[in-house]
Amino acid sequence: TRDEEAEWRKAAEKKLERRITFDFFNTPLDEVTDYFSNVIDIPFVLDAVLWKDDSGRRIPRLITASMNNRPLKEALDRIAESQNLHYTFIREAVFLSSDSRIKYTHQSEHE
Repeated sequence: TRDEEAEWRKAAEKKLERRITFDFFNTPLDEVTDYFSNVIDIPFVLDAVLWKDDSGRRIPRLITASMNNRPLKEALDRIAESQNLHYTFIREAVFLSSDSRIKYTHQSEHE
């Protein structure tokens, strides 16, 4: 139900306040999100489109970032911005994609 979804979202946003320390150097984005997922016990879903260019070739998304005792949300915001990505909560997961794909996904969810 919508109430359960809103309750889950509120709990997820609270979990994103958890402070973390990390140091990533040329770390694949999926490994970074796996780490975040393990820290807050929420799955991260990376849109498959993120990994391919217009010709269908795989694009490596490598992250170099470090933080010391900062909220996970701050880290997620910074990493998403560095990769020109956005995130949202969909079906009890953090979904990362382009802004247009997130808007489309949200629109489809509510139809």
